[in-house]
Amino acid sequence: MPDAISFFAFVVQFGYYAASLMFIGALVGCATGVKRTLGVSASAALALAVLGFYAARLLLANAKLGGTFAAAVDSETFPWIWRIYKLQAFAIILGSLSAFAAALLGKRLIMLTAALILSAGFGLAGHTQGLESLGVMPWLAGFHVLVAGFWFAAPAALWPAAAIDDKELVRRLEAFSRIAQFAIPALFAAGLVLAWRLAEGWDGLTGSAYGRLLFAKLTAASIALALGAYNKMTVTRRIKADHEAGRKTLRFTLAAEFALFLIATGLIAFATTVQGPET
Repeated sequence: MPDAISFFAFVVQFGYYAASLMFIGALVGCATGVKRTLGVSASAALALAVLGFYAARLLLANAKLGGTFAAAVDSETFPWIWRIYKLQAFAIILGSLSAFAAALLGKRLIMLTAALILSAGFGLAGHTQGLESLGVMPWLAGFHVLVAGFWFAAPAALWPAAAIDDKELVRRLEAFSRIAQFAIPALFAAGLVLAWRLAEGWDGLTGSAYGRLLFAKLTAASIALALGAYNKMTVTRRIKADHEAGRKTLRFTLAAEFALFLIATGLIAFATTVQGPET
């Protein structure tokens, strides 16, 4: 069982990952035209969530270093935490502010830039930085997060709400599919390479608790990938032929995909806070 600090670190990490992926996905979705606009209020809420969870992560890292919750605000140990995370923190702050500015101005290029900055931040600290030879792994982690965010936010962009007519819904589905048919396989390949390197091969993936968490995350992503392929091959066509039946099927598959996304996110949050790689 995890100690109390590790448990709260897991909860906060999960919140940070989920908020960041949703924010990145919303930005990429609007920048690529899947969704036409990114609301200012939604952007502000997501920016505050990302920044709030990230600040809590830093405090909990300080608490873990000191061994007590009271150590979270220990000014003597925090410089050690800041030294590790400062580049990532600057990326998160800059990305969040850029995203909010993009929503205010309605500029797609700024949205894409903000998404790239937020995604790159994931490679500036964390387990990829602990590899003996970094190589392109931090950049691969950033790319993985960028595409994962696009996929994570898809259920929100593609949800068949009553206010969205069939023409707009089909347009969104087709716009998403045009990108996803190339991006999602690349996402899976990047995830496989990262898991292989972090767990140090097949034996690590199957023989350690950390590796098994990464492997379980890949399994959840594979099932979600199959559901996404089903949406591309059949659901759009069903909506055109029988919109009620098609919308019902789309709701089910999107809900199932999002549940799998949350499971995968939870597994990674657990692996990066409670379990950790074996040394």
